[in-house]
Amino acid sequence: MKHLLLILALSATVMLTGLGSSRLWDDDEPRNAGCAREMLARGDWIVPWFNNELRAHKPVLTYWCIMASYLVLGESEFSARLPSALAAIGTTLLTYSIGRRLFSREAALWAALILPTTMLFVMAGRIATPDSLLIFCVTLTMAVYVWTSWPTDEATSSYFPKSWWQAAAIYAAMGLAVLAKGPVGLVLPTAILGTFLLIARWRKTGPFGAVAHFVRTAWSMRPLMALAVVALVAGPWYLAVGYQTNGQFIQEFFIKHNLERATGAMEGHRAGIWFYPVMLMVGFFPWSIFAIPLAIDTFACLKHASRLRSAQIFLLCWIGVWLGAFTLATTKLPSYATPCFPAVALLAGYFVQRLIQSAVALWRYWPLISFQCLIAFGLVGAALLPVVANRYLPGDQWLAVLGLVPAAGGLTALALWRMNRRTAAIASVAGTGGLLALGVFALGAHVVDRHQQADRLLAAIHQTTDQPQVASFRVLEPGWVYYGRLPIREIRDSRQEAAAFLAQSPDALLITTQRHWRALSKGGISPEFVVLADVKRFLKDERLVLIGRPPGNVARKPSTQR
Repeated sequence: MKHLLLILALSATVMLTGLGSSRLWDDDEPRNAGCAREMLARGDWIVPWFNNELRAHKPVLTYWCIMASYLVLGESEFSARLPSALAAIGTTLLTYSIGRRLFSREAALWAALILPTTMLFVMAGRIATPDSLLIFCVTLTMAVYVWTSWPTDEATSSYFPKSWWQAAAIYAAMGLAVLAKGPVGLVLPTAILGTFLLIARWRKTGPFGAVAHFVRTAWSMRPLMALAVVALVAGPWYLAVGYQTNGQFIQEFFIKHNLERATGAMEGHRAGIWFYPVMLMVGFFPWSIFAIPLAIDTFACLKHASRLRSAQIFLLCWIGVWLGAFTLATTKLPSYATPCFPAVALLAGYFVQRLIQSAVALWRYWPLISFQCLIAFGLVGAALLPVVANRYLPGDQWLAVLGLVPAAGGLTALALWRMNRRTAAIASVAGTGGLLALGVFALGAHVVDRHQQADRLLAAIHQTTDQPQVASFRVLEPGWVYYGRLPIREIRDSRQEAAAFLAQSPDALLITTQRHWRALSKGGISPEFVVLADVKRFLKDERLVLIGRPPGNVARKPSTQR
């Protein structure tokens, strides 16, 4: 119980503190939060809508969770992000449960303290996207597998449940993952379990034995049951949304947002095979300081047959299959790596437990080198952050002090380790990760949010006319739709279309950049249209302008935008 209370206290503090203190970020947060709002307004729990258009990017589970949060707590940034935060807390508890079964209570505790103090996992848990829910569903799948299949006597184990209901429970968790993110929720967890079973059951055979082994292993996983259970969990919604949209959602989601992402770099998100190893190191900070000694120790352990060796192989399959699949895909994003973070945390937790107990066969200076790396990263961050802040966050250069958090944590850990207080030294790394996460995603996000000026643009829209008709030219941010509470037509390239839109109504308004407005002005736009508002675009070296007719006698409406 003490372990659970400690895990809950840490993960809840990191995930919930200041959760609603900043406006919705980037493009995905306002899209997801706005989609949930539009679905509620329509009374439609089946078809995702945003900006009065079908949103076929993701399945419905994220929208359902945000809609439920809105119904209970009302609409706000906090309620939009709460499902992700709760899913992250749940993932941390599941990680502890898996660790207890695979290793020990101590290793499980360290894994559950490591996970919610890693940067990319915390970010996923604090934003309104499907990523945290997918991580939870994948971890739930692995937890159910371990609960139902992990042996007490390895010699007699098949590493897969013999009862149909236990297998069905595993695939039901995958069905939730399919509702959270799509086919990846079935394909990759199945591939992870299948790869582990192929290794765990492997026996030396003849030239055709490998094929037979593969077929036997695949069939033992009850593939027909898998398809049936996933279809039972996720199928009704996919059938309903396909029927209500005449197949449009199904076509766009599976072809454009799954197949094309795998075979082509959508929105320019292309990178080499180095991408996910680098993202793993960056996203798992500060615990990535132990990457080299962890790798050395893990592969040393693999040389000795034991039940713990099987646990490490299982976790390596989880990591390797997940990262390998997305490395083969052409579109690459940092968030795609996060569902394997619980597995990395479990390996790290087992390593840390043995490191504290002096049970690892490592050069004795590795921990000291790791702590010195943490100090160095902190000092480099403290040196570079003022340069970045001076350009994009004038007046808030003091945020550079966040770089001193890892430096101070590394110094503390180094001193404690030299005093032979090993548990305290490792705990200081956890404290460093927690403080850094709060500094970046709670305090830092709140401070950076003050530099957003789009609300002035939205206020000008509502002050100009009571019935605005708004379009954007070559620039559209979903946050304008969400906070402006009005649809915005997107004009991607045609200057003639932009001119025709402005001319169609006295209430027509156009949002574009200052550079694009200069090009429009030279292209035959009537001189009656002027700049009504001019603001700096958030974190970019350009300005946004609102174009329309001077208000004249048009009735003004007081702004309610914040």
